Amino acid sequence: MIPREKFAELREAFHALSRSEQDIFLMAQLKAMNGGEITANRNTPLCQKTYLNMLGIGRTHFENVRNHLATNGIISRVHGNVKKVPRWKTKITIDITIATAVKNFLENYAEIHGLPSPGRNVNRITQSLTLLPAETSYKSVYRDFIAGLENDSTLKFLKYDAFRKLWHQLTPYIQIMSPRTDLCDTCQHFRNGLQYNARKEEEAKDLLKKFKEHLVKAKLERNYYNKNTKLAEQQRKLVDEHFRTRAKADYCSIDATAHYTQNVHVPHSDQQVNKIYYLSPRKVHLFGIQDEAVREQINYVLDENEIIGKGPNGTLSMVFNGIKRLNKGEKHLKITCDNAGGQNKNNATI
Repeated sequence: MIPREKFAELREAFHALSRSEQDIFLMAQLKAMNGGEITANRNTPLCQKTYLNMLGIGRTHFENVRNHLATNGIISRVHGNVKKVPRWKTKITIDITIATAVKNFLENYAEIHGLPSPGRNVNRITQSLTLLPAETSYKSVYRDFIAGLENDSTLKFLKYDAFRKLWHQLTPYIQIMSPRTDLCDTCQHFRNGLQYNARKEEEAKDLLKKFKEHLVKAKLERNYYNKNTKLAEQQRKLVDEHFRTRAKADYCSIDATAHYTQNVHVPHSDQQVNKIYYLSPRKVHLFGIQDEAVREQINYVLDENEIIGKGPNGTLSMVFNGIKRLNKGEKHLKITCDNAGGQNKNNATI
């Protein structure tokens, strides 16, 4: 009978060794076995299950070490992939030439299509990020990479999985922008204050306290929004059923989100051409209203000669039109707007 303390002590001592030292220890134990019998000391024989449990290793590991000992003797084991270049399920070998070609392509692609991070990753990553448009995907970039190659190029055999792994390894600072809400002015103000303006510990604590209070309030608003969205998704099934049978659905509601997006200039290019440096591009306003239950969105594009401002009259006209087009028999409306003064007035008007 081995005391529990001794059992734990042996396992801890074994795991304190490096992987190669553990292998040598096992091979020495196997070499010293008398007739295949495993012993903890001269007087206490152990079954194999107890021995493996004491060392904290699996049977497969033990058998691999035993087979190596029988074939090669007491020498360190070397993994079969050591000094081999990974192939990553592709038909070509990934060498420095291919890696450099992929990296150069991604950096040129990001220079043409990418935009610098607007500051959401402060204190999260030290290297500046380049964000590709949200409609971009890894596969679309891979297709552009393959399409730009010559017909006889060996890079055409590079598979998508290998291309994506090279992207993450070589250019982690090039990322795809995810659809997101507006950058909160208050959050950015507190971040900048904590990073640059708080020179004393008391000032930093006060800013941090206010920042946490703001985040609590923002979380309450987000939870309320998520609750309404989930309810609308659950009731959408009932709405669809009543819409097909032309029955009433007085208890169902529609949850809609309306918002102006950032003004867009046409033509839009990530890089400015010299000929349009002294010209003013055409300005376009975008307004969207979305049914959160089915993620169906209607976008209104207002040309420069159609812009009527972002006041209540123009906004309410588009909101009312969007609600009529999205409605499928619901009798209750829940609409989400941001905290802009004009849209607060719109909310009261609705």
